[in-house]
Amino acid sequence: MADQRKGQDVFLDCVRQLEDWGYAIKGVLIGDGAQRKAFEEYAKDIRIYADVDFVGWKSGFKEVQKELKRGQFFIFPSKGEGLPRSVIEAMASGLLCIGTDIDGIPELLNEKCLVKENSGLAFAEKVRYYIDHWDEALLEQKVQFNKSTEFEDTLLTEKRNLFYKELKNSVESR
Repeated sequence: MADQRKGQDVFLDCVRQLEDWGYAIKGVLIGDGAQRKAFEEYAKDIRIYADVDFVGWKSGFKEVQKELKRGQFFIFPSKGEGLPRSVIEAMASGLLCIGTDIDGIPELLNEKCLVKENSGLAFAEKVRYYIDHWDEALLEQKVQFNKSTEFEDTLLTEKRNLFYKELKNSVESR
């Protein structure tokens, strides 16, 4: 929470909007940093502080998994991203992931789970759709879980090794 790149403010606005529509929402924000107090104050200002757990920094698989297992959705309103490991981990944990349509995120999520306008309202509309169409949410969770298996460490190591071998052969042949 060093800055607003990960869209924590958008996440908080999403929670506020869903509550305004009558949904009982409990949000969890993992992380820490210089902006954490500002995000907590913002949550108080928009009257959702009691409905958002600011759990702080979590390190290690078990600590992060404990927090992920509390949820149904993983909201990722990032403003700039490579290939986000946090989204892959959430997909592998069975959460339905909804993310911004930028950078590497569309490589992971299909069009139905991408948000074009990075706003709390736009994210809330996606979440509301899947809450109201839970059968589709369950199907999409399976699609995302299957996609996450493409990023399993042994598969990636195999691909990297092949790439480096081909690169080495290419250099040596010159």
